[in-house]
Amino acid sequence: LFVSHNLKLVESLCSTGMVLDQGTAIFHGTSGNALKHYLRENEEGGAAMVIKKDGPISFKKLIDRDALQTLSIDSDLVLRMKFNTTEPVYNFHCDIAVRNKEGVTVVHTRSTWN
Repeated sequence: LFVSHNLKLVESLCSTGMVLDQGTAIFHGTSGNALKHYLRENEEGGAAMVIKKDGPISFKKLIDRDALQTLSIDSDLVLRMKFNTTEPVYNFHCDIAVRNKEGVTVVHTRSTWN
């Protein structure tokens, strides 16, 4: 068993692949076809988002989501987001990763507000 979001590595090391969605297998086949299925399932208008939904904070929306459609290495990326809370939140932590179509992280940032 090999688990990774580095799609090139998965394709080079594995002959078969399985795609999971919240712990349920939704595809099983060759590694190449599994990667294609994974990319298709995770594209939503060109930008896929994974949102952690447990706890007192929930993600409400990404404002200006169109900014994620075309990114270039020399352009600034400004993300404006809205969150809902069910109780006061202290030491808020936001972790954002931008991955290319192969699943390789190209930008990663963590922020903490007190």
